[in-house]
Amino acid sequence: WYTPDWPKTCQYNTPGCTLYEMGSSGHSSEMHKEMVRKTERWAKAISGTERDIRLSFTSMVDEDLDVLLEHVRDSDVVREIDISHNDIQDIGVQKLVTVLADAKALPNLETVRCYKNCFTSLGETMITQGLAVFRPKLKVVLQPPLYTFQQQNGSGGS
Repeated sequence: WYTPDWPKTCQYNTPGCTLYEMGSSGHSSEMHKEMVRKTERWAKAISGTERDIRLSFTSMVDEDLDVLLEHVRDSDVVREIDISHNDIQDIGVQKLVTVLADAKALPNLETVRCYKNCFTSLGETMITQGLAVFRPKLKVVLQPPLYTFQQQNGSGGS
C-alpha cells in the first residue's frame, strides 16, 4: 500500500517503526463482571428501549462495551450513550467506531460521551477523526463538562 505521496515520516515508510498491540480491558473476575452486568441500569441499557443510555461510573470494560453494542446496535430509540468514567481502552474504542461506522447501527444516535476512560491518543484519533468521516453529525464528547473543573478549583459558584 505504499505510495510516494505518503509523508516520509509515516509509520509505513519509516524503517524500525514499531507498532504495538492496542490496550484492552477485561474483568478480573466473574464477580467484577456481575457488578457491572447484574444491575437494573445495565438491564435498561441493553434493552435498546432507553433514549439515553447512562453507564458512567459503572466500572465498564471493553468486553462490556462489546456486549452493550451487540444489544443496542439495531435500536432506533437510542439518542445518547454515556460511557464516561470507566475503563474503556483502545480496543473498546475500535469496537465502538466499527459499529458506529455502519450507518444502520443506532441510526438516531446524536451524542456519545466517553471522557475519563483509559484510551490513548490512538483511541482519541479513532473516535475523533475516523468516526467523524462516517458520522459527521455525531457529537463525541471527550472532555468533562466545564462545571466539573469549576468544582475542582473551588469556584463552583453558589
